[in-house]
Amino acid sequence: MAKKVLILGIALYILFSLAACKQEEVESMGTLYSLQAAYDEGLLTVDDLRSIAYYHNDNIQYPEVLDEKIEQTIKITYAEIIRTRSSNPHTEATTCDVSIIRYFGTYNDCVAVILFDSFTDYPSVMREKKIAGVTFVYSGANITIWNKNKIKN
Repeated sequence: MAKKVLILGIALYILFSLAACKQEEVESMGTLYSLQAAYDEGLLTVDDLRSIAYYHNDNIQYPEVLDEKIEQTIKITYAEIIRTRSSNPHTEATTCDVSIIRYFGTYNDCVAVILFDSFTDYPSVMREKKIAGVTFVYSGANITIWNKNKIKN
């Protein structure tokens, strides 16, 4: 009897977990930018870039935690991009396929994160990018900027 209850409990847990991932989001919210594009659009300042680089390049944990609602909204936005991109779309992508690996802070309604998805191969070679004289050193996914207000055309 106890074994049946345990199996039923595990089955219900799996069912509810899958249901949460399978819920399709009706519409993405916000816009994702590369660091360069966010700077070019005037969404980030040089001081913002320096702060992001400080936490990123020196592998220092940002002192605040990303709000769960904003985290979920970023995942919704990114999953929508994965489903609808013109090159290599994955129509089955959900928020369960998206992870936020690092959070580097919020700057003028822009959230700096590193996103990971289960469909992309990320380069493992070290590379540098300079933006407005600020150097970012990468191995893997790039920093992405999410903005809730700006609508990208």
